[in-house]
Amino acid sequence: MIRHPAAMLALVALSSLLLPPASATAGGRYYNSDSTIDTSHPDWMRWIPDHHSLAELSIPGTHDTMADNGGPSPETQGLSLRAQLDAGIRALDIRARHIADSFAIHHGSIFLGYFFGGDVLAVCQDFLNDNPTETIIMRLKNERPDDEQDNTRTFAETYEWYRSLYPNLFHQDTRARIPTLGEVRGKVVVLHDFTGGTAYGLHWELSPLLEIQDEFYVCCIWEIDAKWQHVADHLLLTNHPDPGDENDLYINFTSGAGGLFPSSVAGGECCTTTGVNEFFLDFLFAGPFVSLYPKTGVMMMDFPGAALIDGIIARNMPMAAQVADIASDFSTLANNMFYSTSGNVDSRTAQFKNFFVGLLPDHHWNVFASHTSGSTTWGYSYVHAQLHRRTDWVDGHSAVVFNSYTDTNSTPLITWRDFLQQQPLLVSVDGPTQASHFRSLLASQYPQRRWSTMARSTSAASDDDYDLRAVSGLPVAFRTDPLFFVFAWGSDPNQSPVADASGPYTGTVGEAMTLDGSASLDPDGRPLFYRWDTNGDGSWDTDWARTPTLTSALYLEPYTGSLRLQVTDGWASAVDTTAVTIVPEPGFAAALACGAGLLTRLRRERRRRTSSLAPERSLESASIR
Repeated sequence: MIRHPAAMLALVALSSLLLPPASATAGGRYYNSDSTIDTSHPDWMRWIPDHHSLAELSIPGTHDTMADNGGPSPETQGLSLRAQLDAGIRALDIRARHIADSFAIHHGSIFLGYFFGGDVLAVCQDFLNDNPTETIIMRLKNERPDDEQDNTRTFAETYEWYRSLYPNLFHQDTRARIPTLGEVRGKVVVLHDFTGGTAYGLHWELSPLLEIQDEFYVCCIWEIDAKWQHVADHLLLTNHPDPGDENDLYINFTSGAGGLFPSSVAGGECCTTTGVNEFFLDFLFAGPFVSLYPKTGVMMMDFPGAALIDGIIARNMPMAAQVADIASDFSTLANNMFYSTSGNVDSRTAQFKNFFVGLLPDHHWNVFASHTSGSTTWGYSYVHAQLHRRTDWVDGHSAVVFNSYTDTNSTPLITWRDFLQQQPLLVSVDGPTQASHFRSLLASQYPQRRWSTMARSTSAASDDDYDLRAVSGLPVAFRTDPLFFVFAWGSDPNQSPVADASGPYTGTVGEAMTLDGSASLDPDGRPLFYRWDTNGDGSWDTDWARTPTLTSALYLEPYTGSLRLQVTDGWASAVDTTAVTIVPEPGFAAALACGAGLLTRLRRERRRRTSSLAPERSLESASIR
């Protein structure tokens, strides 16, 4: 259903809590009208387990997806369709005019020069062939129902014709339900916004499973704030739904037009008005909102910048079972999100760290930053836990972010601090070399820890030129010298989890049984992911899930053997094997015996009849000769 959410009186309005607007330098990160963009996530859905419903995901999308030309009034995008998909967009808004039994792509009355087949479906097919782990949600709207021309069939019949041209492209499901990602990988999921035809799944306006905010009319610049409030209210509903709507698909349009061009609503106007995109990026980047609002739903945007796309995709990262799977996407988004920081080096370091602490709280985060662009007066050397990035220089600032396995160091502080103080400083070297030198010394002396160091020249202008925020709870030691300050900290390595499949299990053919892995544990206290191999054949029968129990294990025939449970904390994994015996259902043995006796009698009867017919067959064969 299309919703126009009322103000949530019991909850504080989001826009009143946002961080200060991002600096002007961040303009290319929340707004992008160019034909290229500084981000790339062509297969980010690969690290999301199959069982997640599309309603659980945060999905970047575009309003009037194909409107990348035509002037300031119709234009809503800078990127082509393929460029949008490669950047990470997974929800499309396709508006078609029915003419000459074809779909011409329009924005209102303006023909955009594209057609549904070769310019939309063919591009989607090529993209999904290249990236089969992905899915595309597509709203298909009859844009000009009162201006159809030269047709011999209905809009729905022409849509059926297009489906016949691309028989393997569309998700085929007439049920009114939100599919799981595993069901629709490599497919286009159409939300049909037209009348007629058979049921195609979910209807844009009529389905009770779609919760849509599309308050699009913005007459003037002072109404941009009101438009953002509609977006913010729907984000609130997405994360705090009404009873019964918890599993619905929430779709939220940040776009607007009317008295203003779409570019002004999205990007602001004349450097005096904040646009909706900037409000939204502040929301995505604000540390408290990352944890309080863990998903965005489907966001349909005009001119989305790199950081907007990245910030939405980032909300899905807690679903990844293996940390290594998100490493490349993390690097890109970390760089783009740093453009959202503002203020001095201390403020930027705090903002940057708070974002990652909110995004992935089960990790342990380190950030250090510098305001000495291009200088060798400071340097660093660190060991990360698979996620890390050195950012671009933004307003003369750059930062390094990386995760650690733990927030503990079992080596007593006084021991390694004294060791650090006693080591000689290298002569005539720069900050990076100095930092690497001291990290190597610590790693050699205490190899069971994971060490990081930062070295800063005493000739640096002031303490305001750098900041260090190590993992909360880890002690940081430093040594002073006439030439360099050296900071060091270390953490314990990751400990492998312990899998416990419980068991042995006994069940009955055809009756669901529960497998319980809740006795598994992680020595570092992290939550685990679980998956099961129910028949010990070496193939995993379930995808990774946070739930330790499998309540629907069903065996269709007797089985005596083993089953396996694998658990992971994101870095290391463990497997446990236990026995399982599946017995026939009651009465099966008797039925089997009865069936065997009946079969014996039938065989005897057949032999008797064959024997009695032998003379006739001899006579028949004789007459034939």
